[in-house]
This record gives sequence, C-alpha cells and structure tokens, in this order.
Amino acid sequence: MNGLERIHKALKREEPDRVPHFEFLVDKKVREAIKPGISIEDFYVFMDVDGIGLPDKNTAWRYELVNEAERLYRDQWGGYRQIFHRGRRHPPGAGDKIGA
Repeated sequence: MNGLERIHKALKREEPDRVPHFEFLVDKKVREAIKPGISIEDFYVFMDVDGIGLPDKNTAWRYELVNEAERLYRDQWGGYRQIFHRGRRHPPGAGDKIGA
C-alpha cells in the first residue's frame, strides 16, 4: 500500500496496513543528524513519510505585535506566537503569561 492509499483508507475510517505518517516540517538540524546533506524532499522519501503539510501561500498571514520584549505576536485568529532566534513561530508554553 502506498502513502496516498494509506491516507485515503484512514480518512474513510477503513484500516490501512499501518497508521499514516504525516510531517509538516522537519528542522534542518534533525535532518542533518539523521542523514547529513539530505534535502527536505529526499528526507521525506528516505523516511517513507505518507503525507506532508504545505503552507497555504494564498492566505495572508498577519501578526500583530503584542509584546516586543517577549517577541509575542497575535495572528488573525487570535492565536499567540513567539518568534525565536531562528525566525520560527511557536505557541507560547503552557505556563507562559500571554500579553502580560
């Protein structure tokens, strides 16, 4: 069974040969630790990933600055994100104070 068949079976609530494996993003440091020098595309093939997430280029992502010192932003849906040193946006941790 290939990845597409596996995903379709799971979405139809049928039983695939195994649980489909999806990834949205695999950080370069993780890829390099597993297989140095591999491209993201080849890494997905190497890891036999069934599905990958792609950013929606049609959606205009908007971030409103909430707290500059903490690099805390709010997106257009009201979700909070912190921008870390590598530019990735992540939800704040469970114990973090939002907008304090």
